[in-house]
Amino acid sequence: MNDNEKWFVVINGINKNINFGLYVWNDIADEVTIKTEVSNLSNTILKKMIKAHFSNKLNNIINLPFKGIWNNHFSIQPDELCSGTNYIIFQTGVKYSPTYIKFLKEKYNTKIILYMPDTIENIGIAYDKQSFERYKKYYQIDRCFSFDPHDCEEYDMEFFDFYSFIRTDDLSAESTDLLYIGNYRNHERLEILKGVVKKTPGELNYKIRLNSVPRDKINECVGIEVNQPMNYNEIVAYTKKTKCILEILNNGQKGNTLRFKEAVCYNKKLLTNNEAARYSKYYNPKFIQVFRDVKEINWDWVKKDVTVDYGYEGEFSPRNFLNKIKVD
Repeated sequence: MNDNEKWFVVINGINKNINFGLYVWNDIADEVTIKTEVSNLSNTILKKMIKAHFSNKLNNIINLPFKGIWNNHFSIQPDELCSGTNYIIFQTGVKYSPTYIKFLKEKYNTKIILYMPDTIENIGIAYDKQSFERYKKYYQIDRCFSFDPHDCEEYDMEFFDFYSFIRTDDLSAESTDLLYIGNYRNHERLEILKGVVKKTPGELNYKIRLNSVPRDKINECVGIEVNQPMNYNEIVAYTKKTKCILEILNNGQKGNTLRFKEAVCYNKKLLTNNEAARYSKYYNPKFIQVFRDVKEINWDWVKKDVTVDYGYEGEFSPRNFLNKIKVD
């Protein structure tokens, strides 16, 4: 970075104790200014009001007016900007008013970038390509990126998937043969995990933890640790001490999940239901097993000790993402 440019990342709705969203920028934490709040408001009631005002669900029906009343309270203010080019990357959605964005673009040569680490359907910022085009125009977005190839094709976005290598060691994390730590998302995911638990050989040491499980589904989670969220550093500690990571896609998702990037970065075997993994540059059947049905899983492959090496050389680093934005 140089004095003629400044970079900001605004991460919406992050829980610093759980969400990985903050950690994936770790490689460039000293090069960008990261904002984990949309506003600089401290009043709880006002924070709830601004959240409601920018609700994806409501604004997907109609763009709520008078968002400009918050202009003096957004987390990035003019005194932080440089006299050259300013880049603001909004992760998961833009939560600044159109009038404020227009002001930043005209007065401070600001580029607005949208990065989607989840699908547009899951985030809820649009329901089809036409509504997404309106969204981009409304917020004057210069470029849109997604980790999901299907969304890139469907909504005419650019593809980029990034992750920062987390350097953490936690001796309290137990060693496992198979590891899954994730969120409920939908009942299909729970059914797959139930099938895995049922088919897992007795001698295989596994850890499956599912968070955000609805109360009426908890009794179904036999053999699954339920609703015990971890700090992401803790998750990485467990990841580094497992032989194999289990990946389960969300409904409709085509891109790799966080589990895939963890497997590649920390050189772990990957057991996945993502058919697209076969076409990755990192695919090697010695290290990656793809299944459509739990009955197809080769448990001897899961248990086997192998030296895994994907030849990863920092391709996922967010530094490459910034370079791509600047160069293209």
